[in-house]
Amino acid sequence: SSSPAGGVPDAPGAGELAAELRGLGATVTLAACDAADRDATRDVLDAIPAEHPLSAVIHAAGVSEQNLIADVDDGHLSRTLAPKALAARHLHELTRHLDLSAFILFSSVSAAWGSGQQAAYAAANAYLDALAEHRRGLGLPTTSVAWGLWGEVGMATAPEEVDAFRRRGIHPLDPALAVASLQQAVERRETSAVIAAVDWRRFLTGFTALRPSPLLSDLPEAAEARAGEVGPAKEEADPLRRKLAGRTPAEQHHILVRHVQAHAAGTLGHASADAVPPTKPFQELGFDSITAVQLRDRLGAGTGLRLPTTVLFDYPTAEELARHLYDLLTADAASGEERIMAQLDGWDAAGAPDAVDEAARSRIAARLRLLADKWSDTADGATGSHDDLESASAEEIFDLIATEFGKH
Repeated sequence: SSSPAGGVPDAPGAGELAAELRGLGATVTLAACDAADRDATRDVLDAIPAEHPLSAVIHAAGVSEQNLIADVDDGHLSRTLAPKALAARHLHELTRHLDLSAFILFSSVSAAWGSGQQAAYAAANAYLDALAEHRRGLGLPTTSVAWGLWGEVGMATAPEEVDAFRRRGIHPLDPALAVASLQQAVERRETSAVIAAVDWRRFLTGFTALRPSPLLSDLPEAAEARAGEVGPAKEEADPLRRKLAGRTPAEQHHILVRHVQAHAAGTLGHASADAVPPTKPFQELGFDSITAVQLRDRLGAGTGLRLPTTVLFDYPTAEELARHLYDLLTADAASGEERIMAQLDGWDAAGAPDAVDEAARSRIAARLRLLADKWSDTADGATGSHDDLESASAEEIFDLIATEFGKH
């Protein structure tokens, strides 16, 4: 295996690994080597005794830095590419003449489907995947494994890092299962493989938050996740709507602000809604594309509204978002009456009694009497005489509609 720059034999876990291997009967040599240094790598390879020839290479070195692509400079690229890409190239060129049984490259899911905060690291791992394809084209054994998150070991083991991955739908891999999966990929002579524990429904929600992506659409698990997607349930929204009913606009807005604050705090893992100041931007509170979609889903369930994935970016504070929800909810409440009135206005504008013959007017009048009866029977405090409608002429019915709906 290879080490990054500064790698030393007493690196964390190296002693335990050596002892475990020796206990299994292996002869172990730990050598400090900057694999990005071609001459140093050659010296280590040349020192391998002839009675124990090199039969396999595992390139597991790497340096991960958090950076957006716009922030990557030459220093970031050099520190990240050297131990990953340059070291892999040296190992390839210095061992290609050997009869190896395996040449294994440890890549990352950041290269498979991208990572918003690991731009340089994703590029370095993409090089490993490309090198694997190149070697396979030369007839050389190669397997590049794009790893997800390892449990217990690896670069991301701090609780806050693991929690961040979990929120995105990436769960820690059991090390024993990871090693078994690696063995399977090598035995099957797969050029590249992705080994990760993924909650596809949660992951795809964030992955497609800002734009649709066909990259993972053929995965059966992805299809199942999409099939399980449902819109907001009306019964979940009823308690909030009942709380808003009968309140003044100012009171309704205050209720909605607290509603947004509570769900935003819950999404971020805070115990109190007060952890989300109403005028502080969501991005400054720690929201990213994943948690933004999670909050969108919670608010959609709580209000019964179908909200776009960009709603937190369009209305970036609890105050602004609550105002938007207020506008949508009040418009939704009025939409039933407005829709019916608009239909009646359209019918009234399109038709006139003298536009049809007497028989048609009679049929229309009869239909209108039925509608009038229906609405009169269901309206609270309805007045008027059924007999009056029964005895009214077609023209009287038209006059009644014009009077009732503003056409005087």
